[in-house]
Amino acid sequence: MAATEVPRSDWNRFFDRFTRLHNGAIVSVNVSGVLFGCQNAALDRPLRGISADRGDVLIDTDHLGHRVPSVRRVAIQSTAEGAVAALDLDAGDGTRTVVRFRSPVLDELLDPGVE
Repeated sequence: MAATEVPRSDWNRFFDRFTRLHNGAIVSVNVSGVLFGCQNAALDRPLRGISADRGDVLIDTDHLGHRVPSVRRVAIQSTAEGAVAALDLDAGDGTRTVVRFRSPVLDELLDPGVE
C-alpha cells in the first residue's frame, strides 16, 4: 500500500471532501500505543464524518465519537489501484489511530453528486 501525507494546511478541506465521499462507508477504528497495545475503538461501523478541531481530529461513526488529540500527521493509505484503504492519524503522544475501510473503493466510483 502507498501512503500519501495530507498537508496540515489542507486538513479542513480534505476532511470535508473525505466525509462527503465516504459517509456511510463501513470502517473500523483502531488505536495503538506503547502503553496499551492495539485496541478497537469501533468495529465495522458506518462512518458519519471526520473533522479537525484545533489540532485534534474527531472521528464520528454511528453511536461513537472518537477524538484523536494533538494530531501531528494525517496520511491516506491507498491500494495499488488507488482506492482509499485507510486513514492514519499520528498523535503527539505517540499513539496511532487507523480508520480502516472494510471495502476500499476508488473515489471516482463514488457518487459524483457529492462534489
